[in-house]
Amino acid sequence: MKETRGGQVFADWWPVADMANDFLMDREVQKSLTYTGIPTIRLQDAAMIVSMGPIYDRSEEHLGTTDQMVIATRRKLIKAAKQLRDQGIKPPASERATAYRARSCSAVIPTGVNWIDAFADWHTGRTTTPPAEALGAEELKTEAAFG
Repeated sequence: MKETRGGQVFADWWPVADMANDFLMDREVQKSLTYTGIPTIRLQDAAMIVSMGPIYDRSEEHLGTTDQMVIATRRKLIKAAKQLRDQGIKPPASERATAYRARSCSAVIPTGVNWIDAFADWHTGRTTTPPAEALGAEELKTEAAFG
């Protein structure tokens, strides 16, 4: 049981893993199993987001072809901010809360299984259990980020 944290908004909501304990990084696991040594994808993502520091001056950034998603996302966010500021047009997802229920996972599934159908409940947050039964797999290797 974690101790209560005072002086924070939603003080008891925050996870045990944080900057103070290196997001539960295990150096032995880092040497032998995973590059980060941080136990889950969600914690790995949190470590990167929290540790980024202040907003970076991206005018010196050199993005390449593998950064297309970063470029597209930034353009979309900037366009939405400008439309809200200049025309009062709200971003589409601001009125569609279900857009924020999507989450990722990676899994090894049998050949021929339609992953979109098999993981529909998982990806939209309707379940917290990977759909091993739907896949017809006795053993399903899954690493998931609950988001």
